[in-house]
Amino acid sequence: MNKIRVGYFVTKDSPYKQVATDYLVKSLQKFPVKYLCTETDNFGSWQRNVAEKPSAILHQLNKLEKDECLVFLDADAEIKQWPVLFEEIPEDYDIALHYLNWNDWYGYQNNPPTMELLTGTMFFRNNDKVKKLCEHWYEEAKNSNSWEQATLSEILPYHSEIKVYELPLSYI
Repeated sequence: MNKIRVGYFVTKDSPYKQVATDYLVKSLQKFPVKYLCTETDNFGSWQRNVAEKPSAILHQLNKLEKDECLVFLDADAEIKQWPVLFEEIPEDYDIALHYLNWNDWYGYQNNPPTMELLTGTMFFRNNDKVKKLCEHWYEEAKNSNSWEQATLSEILPYHSEIKVYELPLSYI
């Protein structure tokens, strides 16, 4: 069984700190779980601010005990019931996330369907492979004009050593 710690980040001088308090922290307090918050500088644009997500994840992974795993959530997330799946992800998986199928969600008819990697709910095993991925993701995200989740989608294939577990939509 995986030992779980929940993490999230907020941007200084932004409404997200209050949003996190009103939603995520309030919902986390219903469960016996430890959580971490990383506060990052405000770079003046939403896109540049969310590029700090991989840096916040890396910072939090480095604070965990070796046997703990990080469940990283967006600050506006709300936990309705304890997500037991995170405790049960097999040990050979390094990360877990969801790919949204646009055909199913938006009713598109793309063939093959467009699959969008979502980063609002993610699981990270605390190991060197994952930390290396986060370092690469951060370097690309902060120097890109792309949204951080698009950046992760672009670089993940270059990290073939990372085994990805696909989360169900209900965890997003």
